[in-house]
Amino acid sequence: MAQRKVVVRKYNMSDGDLSGHCRMIRMCVQRDILDFMNRGVSEAFIEAFHQQRLDWDSFDEDVVKVGEITQATEFKDASEEKLRLALRTYRTMVHNKWGINHRNYRVYKFERLHHTTDDILHRLARTVKLVGPRHLADLATEGLTQDMLDNIDQLDIQFELDMDLQQNAQTEREIQTQERIEMGNSLYKEMMRLSNIGKDLYATTNSARYKDYIIYHEPSTKKPKEEKADQPPKTSKISKKKSS
Repeated sequence: MAQRKVVVRKYNMSDGDLSGHCRMIRMCVQRDILDFMNRGVSEAFIEAFHQQRLDWDSFDEDVVKVGEITQATEFKDASEEKLRLALRTYRTMVHNKWGINHRNYRVYKFERLHHTTDDILHRLARTVKLVGPRHLADLATEGLTQDMLDNIDQLDIQFELDMDLQQNAQTEREIQTQERIEMGNSLYKEMMRLSNIGKDLYATTNSARYKDYIIYHEPSTKKPKEEKADQPPKTSKISKKKSS
């Protein structure tokens, strides 16, 4: 299966700033719509641009998905702890019956119980499900019952389910993050197109309206270097030297 291409943000501003700039640009274009119509920008396009921003603003923020991942992780960790405790009790029974060097102990690979990954812990539980019934009669003297084996199996099923839910939450966050970036890039592209048209329309005719279409990429009052070249030309003043 081909991997999903990672989408990179094309705008150097916060999402809040992008939304604010888009709102202002739309207001300016509506004011100057007659001039913009001559450049292929219709009222319908401006309305679509407005709706595009609203859709983007209403898209779930990353903090929502982070919260879902946190909750799923808490459920998974709780299931893991219950399963680990049950397996630890079972290991003690096997240890007391045969010792750690006996083949009946080694078959379980109980070393996986310490500082292991979720997948390895799950495989250990599967081994107990497979081998445990064969040792049920032998381990009865240690207190093992079929109900205890069934409990380990049910705990493992819940643990696997919670692992899947956690993974799904993480995957959904990754997909949503990419979708939001794509939407933001598209919105930024349209905003800059309108900005460039506005600056071109008023560069030499209306300096006040020209400034309305400048997009500042930095949070400070400093103008970015790329914007300086777009400033309307100023009338140069030639200083006259006083004759000595």
